[in-house]
Amino acid sequence: MKKLYLIISCTLFFIVELAAQITGLFTYEGGYFVKDGNNWAEYRPQSKDGVWASYMKYDEDENYYYINNSKCSLCVPKKKHNKFYISKNGEWEVIYYTKEIYSYFKANGRQIYCYEGGYFVRDGNDWAEYRPQSKDGVWASYMKYDED
Repeated sequence: MKKLYLIISCTLFFIVELAAQITGLFTYEGGYFVKDGNNWAEYRPQSKDGVWASYMKYDEDENYYYINNSKCSLCVPKKKHNKFYISKNGEWEVIYYTKEIYSYFKANGRQIYCYEGGYFVRDGNDWAEYRPQSKDGVWASYMKYDED
């Protein structure tokens, strides 16, 4: 029986680790990117409800993910100290300055409130707090009971 629990625990650990590697939240002033495997979505909540643009990953290196769609190619940083770039006439130009990068993002809501080390996702009155460096998945859940 102990062996079965060990196998199940190891399997769950590897599934969570895999999810952490294939998802992510990459924020800049005014918007953010959500990584889900090779699929990427950009959100600019003040400009448009829902997805602003969709992209596919075509390459990556130690510091960046390279994504594109039919209109443009972008470099998305893997580390907070790097910037976001867009390719214009074959040259890379800074398009956004990175605010925060989170190595895990699996949430249903799209109203996101970030802080250093974690973020909240709001879906109606339901709130979920994520702290990717402390725990994969939801760190805590909350229910809105009032607002002013």
